[in-house]
Amino acid sequence: MSSYDGAPLTPHGRVVASLRDDGHCGALLAVCCSSEELSRSGQFVEYTERLCRHVLERAPTSVEELALQDWSYEGGTVLEAQQRFVKEAGESVRVLDLARFANPEGQVWAWTHPDSRRGVLLSLKALVGADLLRDVAFQLASQVLIERCGELEMGEAGPVQTFDVDALTARPWARSPDRTVAEELELTLGEGARLLAYARFDVG
Repeated sequence: MSSYDGAPLTPHGRVVASLRDDGHCGALLAVCCSSEELSRSGQFVEYTERLCRHVLERAPTSVEELALQDWSYEGGTVLEAQQRFVKEAGESVRVLDLARFANPEGQVWAWTHPDSRRGVLLSLKALVGADLLRDVAFQLASQVLIERCGELEMGEAGPVQTFDVDALTARPWARSPDRTVAEELELTLGEGARLLAYARFDVG
């Protein structure tokens, strides 16, 4: 995980998702701050949602690249916008991680927990109706959260989260352990259905 402002890790913050209306592209963003009061404030909610929409539209591939991009709403860079926000809020803010998936031939689906501290982004290949896909995606997202799927690897700038699709789809399906995740996806979403990518973020 990395940051562009040096603020310390804290148990406070939000995980935010943003999806395009056609369901073919989505983004997930994890941002922490220095107090629970700020994390629940309207200004922080608005800022993180704007930042996630920026990730959706501008497609940065890393937190560092995001920091240097032009800010979509007020001018300057994203880093400069965050510095203004920090000055106004009087507290530190740190972007932990981001993910963005584009899937023109399938669906990107996101779910954030009601506590706003956890979220999952999935990219699925499937030719089924939206209701069925939503049910299966929700079950898979729940499994990813409960089993804390994902690994930490040491990168040049410190620990980095990685998400191995093959390792996840080889696991037993939580609701039917006699089948793997890959087998369940094909059974419920049709032949050739599969998970293309996923990300899981949490704060706190």
